[in-house]
Amino acid sequence: MAEYNEDTFSFETLRNNVSNFCLFFNKYTQDQRQKLLDDKNEHLKQCSELWEKQKKTEKELERAQLREKEVMDNIEKEKLEQLTITQEIQRYTEILEDMNRRKALLAEEIERQQSVLTAKRELKAKEEHHFMKQKSLDNPELQFWEKYLGMRIEGVREDELRIVFVNIDDKNWKKRFSFHINFMEKLYEVTKCNPPLSNLEELVERLNKTRNFFRFLKEIRMSFYIYAHSNS
Repeated sequence: MAEYNEDTFSFETLRNNVSNFCLFFNKYTQDQRQKLLDDKNEHLKQCSELWEKQKKTEKELERAQLREKEVMDNIEKEKLEQLTITQEIQRYTEILEDMNRRKALLAEEIERQQSVLTAKRELKAKEEHHFMKQKSLDNPELQFWEKYLGMRIEGVREDELRIVFVNIDDKNWKKRFSFHINFMEKLYEVTKCNPPLSNLEELVERLNKTRNFFRFLKEIRMSFYIYAHSNS
């Protein structure tokens, strides 16, 4: 029996085998635990890195979105500024065009006025020539009027004369009777008459037909005389 036990079964060997197995198993399990722990830690580390990377990516995305918004805002601002500038340019262009139109119209008006002024000056020269010619012909009569009938010719403006009479009113020989006559236009025009005469329009119409100025002076002095005596 003892011989059988020694040959076929060795308790010590079994124990050693079991012990070795336990050591191997323990080491294996320990290694596996360590491996699992290391894998877990590595996984957690990777997850943490991924999380940090994700947060970093999200922050970069937010910054990119902010930059994009700023860029879009700047683009909109520039578009608005460009639109404003375009509108201002259009407004100033319209103002310039209007000024050019006004300038052209003003130039035309100046040219027209110069033509009118030239024509008036020519007419005035003709009238003065006619007046001086008639004055030279009637100079003795004019001197008589000025000396004895109290007539005086005064210049009011470049285109207007004032004819003053005295020695008309028997009660007041110094009382002035006068009228203003414009000779720049084609037709004579009495612009002022003191005192007013009811037949003045008729007298001026006859003057423009006959162009006889001294006859007109005689007629208007007579009208002043009639007025003075009818109102005395």
